[in-house]
Amino acid sequence: MEILSGCISTGMKLVKGKNNYFIMLTAFWLLAITAVCITIAYTMRYDRPKWRSVKAVMSWHPALRCPPRSYAHISLTGNEITDAIKLDMARTGMRRILMEMDTIHGIHFHFGDSARYKTLIRVMDMLRQEKAESYLQDSDGIRFLYVSEE
Repeated sequence: MEILSGCISTGMKLVKGKNNYFIMLTAFWLLAITAVCITIAYTMRYDRPKWRSVKAVMSWHPALRCPPRSYAHISLTGNEITDAIKLDMARTGMRRILMEMDTIHGIHFHFGDSARYKTLIRVMDMLRQEKAESYLQDSDGIRFLYVSEE
């Protein structure tokens, strides 16, 4: 510390030596390694849900908009009492399809013109709560189906 203060007070210049180059090279490598680690951390996908996207579901057969199945049609009209009953029935059917791993049946939720937004939210919550991994959203509504892992 005294040498450095003596150099500053007398106006002497510090000579670049091997020690300064070693420090600069070490700093460069530390910055490079940090940049690589940050890049890897941002490109890796942690804790991604295992839900299938619409593209993944439609990729089995691109010519079909919706997989051929026997769908139970649930029409949601906006009447809170009847919509609640229909959603409870749909939840029971969804559990049965998931438990039996049924690839033949599905549930089609159709939203009428007077259906409320909170009904859509209830359907989406129900899909999440029942751990429904496969569903499609199309112009007619939402179609729930079970897709085998094979």
